[in-house]
Amino acid sequence: MAQTTGTKMAINSMILSIREAERERAARRPPPPPPRDLSTRRLLFTIAIAGIAIFLGSLLFQRKPDISQAN
Repeated sequence: MAQTTGTKMAINSMILSIREAERERAARRPPPPPPRDLSTRRLLFTIAIAGIAIFLGSLLFQRKPDISQAN
């Protein structure tokens, strides 16, 4: 019984030292960069690309009037 208690204490001290090492590592890690506010810029870019695509599509895929209906 004394051996199992000693083993448990050794395991507990190992877990505590691992946790302390993890805390120290986390404290040394630089903080994450602040999030960039690109949402408005990205939205405008998306709208511009969509507008260009629609414009090019309307130029390239124009409906040609059917000759039989024109008369």
